[in-house]
Amino acid sequence: ESSRKRAIFEIPKDIPTLHERVNEWSLAEDAGLLHVLEQLSYKLKTDMIDVQRDLDDLVSNANSCNVALRNAYTSFTLLSNRQFVENRVYEEDVEDNLLSAKGNEATDSKGRRDVIAEAAVRQEVLVPKYSRAIMSSYQVLRRRIKDSQGQAAPTAPRGGRF
Repeated sequence: ESSRKRAIFEIPKDIPTLHERVNEWSLAEDAGLLHVLEQLSYKLKTDMIDVQRDLDDLVSNANSCNVALRNAYTSFTLLSNRQFVENRVYEEDVEDNLLSAKGNEATDSKGRRDVIAEAAVRQEVLVPKYSRAIMSSYQVLRRRIKDSQGQAAPTAPRGGRF
């Protein structure tokens, strides 16, 4: 009986021991249940803190990728604008040279047509070149994202254009 009394005052530390004593429930089992529930609560809190930290890291990485992507887009826009201005200046120089070399109006009209034809040919050559440059830049960006995250990178848009 003394071992029985000692067992009554012994506080169970786990759920299987509590389950065995369900028919002989006492204050000791209540204290044991409280201990088990406190342990469970502590474990849940620490797991939630870990999940929150991982989620914060994920958000930070997503924001970093967003910034890098916007910087790349801005760089392409700046390059496009600069080349547009350079092409306009070049076209005006060619047009001025043609106008000064040929004095009459018939020649001016023909010179303008030549400039327009040259611009159309240049556009036919440059558009595919820029499309290839953008696609290769996209592939480099995709590889960098894949390397930095160790996950699958996004696939290229259909048709090879943005």
